[in-house]
Amino acid sequence: FVGREEQIALLRSLFGQEGDSPAPSIFIYGVTATGKTAVVKAMMASLGLPHAFVDLVESFTQKLLFEHILNELSQQLPSEENEYRGFGRCEHISEFVRQLPAAIDMHHKGKSVFIAIDHAERLRDMPITVLPAILRLHELTHRRICVLLLTNIVWDKFHGGTGVRTPFIVHFPAYSKDAATTILSRDCPAGVERAFYEQYVGLMCSIFHGPCRDINEIRHIISLLMPVYKAPVDRGEIEASNSAQLFKAITPVLKIQLRRLYLRTTSTIEWQQQQQQQ
Repeated sequence: FVGREEQIALLRSLFGQEGDSPAPSIFIYGVTATGKTAVVKAMMASLGLPHAFVDLVESFTQKLLFEHILNELSQQLPSEENEYRGFGRCEHISEFVRQLPAAIDMHHKGKSVFIAIDHAERLRDMPITVLPAILRLHELTHRRICVLLLTNIVWDKFHGGTGVRTPFIVHFPAYSKDAATTILSRDCPAGVERAFYEQYVGLMCSIFHGPCRDINEIRHIISLLMPVYKAPVDRGEIEASNSAQLFKAITPVLKIQLRRLYLRTTSTIEWQQQQQQQ
């Protein structure tokens, strides 16, 4: 993971060594598209850690949240084979705390277990007892549980008052220009020379990375403008290696796109149709 070496090392230390107790709770925050979810999922898989991963966009009620965690940790995922039955019904935090040890002990007794909650800011919309209990699961269940909260807001705006234990905080900052260039250069489409594409991505990042740190937005712009940048080469008007002339040719389009930054006023298809008409 480019540009995330420091965060990975910190998380690895908080997870602890095999046999050690991990940090009880970790608060992972950063703006959209900074690799929070991808890094956590990859670390769980590569380290072989027993875990449950739940996205509150999908599990938007406390019942869905609790039952999703219990089903994953007990490995009783609803399916046609078990007539879509999970570990059991669980609608309140007190029931969740009571049932969680049994779910863990079915396959992970004596092991450290990790519960990752994505879009965790939605916990604030649940009853006020949920967040404090979630952060104290290791204490309430007497199991080695580490809860990871992934969100795009800072901790000071996350918790609602007293009674909430402060977790270890890990910040995922926006990618640097060099890191963004390296990451986006991996998206080289078929039929395009890698050196040419890397030159193009470097140009786009040098222009858009200052006003825009959202790597997904820059990726959208790169995809949108690639046919325009490449058109003079396809027509034989400019050599692919002549980056100065290619930049000069696309400059009017770049000025328009800078004004439209973050405003998806046209879809990719509409943009392409407009360029063909011009």
